[in-house]
Amino acid sequence: MTTSTTSPMSLKLPSDARERLRIIAAQKKRPAHALVREVVMKYIEFEEEQARRNCEADEAWKHYQDTGVYYDGDETIAWLRALSTDAPLPKPQVRCEK
Repeated sequence: MTTSTTSPMSLKLPSDARERLRIIAAQKKRPAHALVREVVMKYIEFEEEQARRNCEADEAWKHYQDTGVYYDGDETIAWLRALSTDAPLPKPQVRCEK
């Protein structure tokens, strides 16, 4: 089992934001710092996922530039939509521009 350690971090908020956070924390019956920690962790995860997706997109673009291989977007979307129906479509055909 891995243990996680925490370390304090100072955060400067505008007075009105601090008061709004205090009100939300009281409504949720949770400490304000717990809410802030939760939001920061979600933001970190969001940014990491965005970076991962951007990397995948860059790799896909490079693959296309190198090979010219692609699938038609409209055909692919129609195929994906049909997967959840009683009338599935055949897989889209691979195309190549080179």
